[in-house]
Amino acid sequence: MKKLLIFPLLLLLTGCYDYTELNDLSIVSTIIIDKSDNYYDISFEVLSDNEKNEEAKSKSIIITGKGNTLVEAITDTIKKTPKQAYLAHLKVVIVSKLVAQENLKEICSYLLRDPYVRNEFYLVIADEEKASNILDVKSGDIPVISDYIYLMLKNNKKGVNNIANKNFENIIIDIFEKGIDTTIPVIKKEDNKIEISSNSILDDFKLKEILNSKDSTLLNLLTNNTSNILLTYNCPTSSKKISLSIYDEKTTLNIKDNKLIINLEPTAEILEYNCDEDLKDADTFKKFNNYYSKEIKKDINKLYKVLLNNKSDILGIGKLMFIKNRYFKENTWTKIKYTINVNLKINKEGLIYEVTNGN
Repeated sequence: MKKLLIFPLLLLLTGCYDYTELNDLSIVSTIIIDKSDNYYDISFEVLSDNEKNEEAKSKSIIITGKGNTLVEAITDTIKKTPKQAYLAHLKVVIVSKLVAQENLKEICSYLLRDPYVRNEFYLVIADEEKASNILDVKSGDIPVISDYIYLMLKNNKKGVNNIANKNFENIIIDIFEKGIDTTIPVIKKEDNKIEISSNSILDDFKLKEILNSKDSTLLNLLTNNTSNILLTYNCPTSSKKISLSIYDEKTTLNIKDNKLIINLEPTAEILEYNCDEDLKDADTFKKFNNYYSKEIKKDINKLYKVLLNNKSDILGIGKLMFIKNRYFKENTWTKIKYTINVNLKINKEGLIYEVTNGN
């Protein structure tokens, strides 16, 4: 049962300090939460005085603290800030996998209770041994980690295979809504850079699994989060590759006769082509539509089984059942039969053919 008595605080926003008061504050832009040996390890990224001066180069400092409890650890970190800690400009909260598995509810409760924390920041999970390892990339190129991650997430939809992400407020709303679970984006270091690597799946306030990149992409298809999705498969008759860019998608979920029906109708164009089949032949597209519809269906079915095994109702099937039957019981959705239908359409407009006489 998803219960948190402090939910009304979701909409609470703080007042603003005037310019003079800001000079006396340590503005915390990032909170990083790790846990080891039953201790919480907290890191604050605090904007330096240079950051507050728009004419100076942006920089930040890292303050660390620890404690037996979350409150003790945060209090210890606050004591070490040069000035009064100010959380109203918080942009990013990064938690380790262990914390996301065991202590996410406690952290969300704390952040909701704090009257100075706005709920517009991003909550992310670090796919690292310790979440604070993300700080290792801090350099002249990335002087403020929070700005870098915040902009990455905010502009994420403009990229290929974007990762579904929501701010903290929307994550909490999903968790509290009956019959639906949520996702939290996952970041990691790659070649001394930070990247949004995938999505995680949750059941209530507990991290269940971090999806691989392909499953994160397919989750976008299932949730109609399609802006620019790229899927690469082997050719039908060889191990050569074909890349399909899906630019339009219509996915519907329906409950009929106590059975879940998932219908996907993606529209794609061929972005890269190394197959032997002749694209000038109209039958090739019929063949490809049929073949890759089956391939996508197989992959979607594997992903759905991952959701089932983790009892993570990201698709809101329990909510659909509640609307249909006006009856809700936790995880009933995992017991109903389901069918997945995929009808892919590869758009051949814009392809350039060599035209010869007589054709």
